Amino acid sequence: MIHKLDEMTWMELDQLDRERTLILIPISPLEEHGPHLPIGTDVMAAADIAEQAAMQLAHKASEHAIVLCPATPLGCANITADFPGTISLRGSTLKNVVVDICLAWVGQGFKYLLFCNHHLDPIHMKAILWAIEEVKAEHTVHIAETMSRSVYAGLENEVATHGRAMGLDMRFEIHADAKEAAYIRYRRPVLFKPDAAPLEPVRIDVRKGMQAGHTTFKQMGAEMGYIGSPAQSDPDFGRLHIEACTRQAVELALKLIRGESLPPISPKMWAFLDKFVNLD
Repeated sequence: MIHKLDEMTWMELDQLDRERTLILIPISPLEEHGPHLPIGTDVMAAADIAEQAAMQLAHKASEHAIVLCPATPLGCANITADFPGTISLRGSTLKNVVVDICLAWVGQGFKYLLFCNHHLDPIHMKAILWAIEEVKAEHTVHIAETMSRSVYAGLENEVATHGRAMGLDMRFEIHADAKEAAYIRYRRPVLFKPDAAPLEPVRIDVRKGMQAGHTTFKQMGAEMGYIGSPAQSDPDFGRLHIEACTRQAVELALKLIRGESLPPISPKMWAFLDKFVNLD
């Protein structure tokens, strides 16, 4: 059964079996997404993924209660912070926020937490992952985050396959791109603004840009705030994107509550985050 946290009383929450309750926590920052997409694109997607995952889990894990939290519009997005609308926390701040969120639930006896995230900035990811590890080191709990256990685990994603079939070079579909534009066109079409500016493809090698000393997408040449080919989006591609993200979230949630091994994060990614990504 699905329970919306913001609509519950404390007594209703307290009646749930801690051993059979999964807490879904959508989290992503407010961040510019070009002239064509809303600032809330990532946090909207995180909320949609959590909500759709909850509906599927209500059937696939019917013995569990599913508590759906309101979306937390916080995260790290320094790479777009030179555009108005991006609200970026320091990595250390986000880490502390995630630790406190976890400890609040753990302190109330809940043991299964899944953060539904739609933002892949390395600082954002490290803050969440390091927070989870800190809490797990001190408490017997089961906590995971969605993107790290899919993208960082190298899982095959049908979205990339479909994008390549559309003629897209997925290496350059990075931000406010065909995938995210398609998602908004699918879920919130009135918020898609294709006429705000010419949406010519912007192809930038972010890794080379960082090696050259640039710290933001704008410095790398993304003057309109997007990298990719948003004009090539369509609602069907957006449906595929959100369904793939939801499927991965559901599979991860089931492994979490069943005590099964989670998809392993690449050791190279752990090493990269540890050595090269600074939370402050």
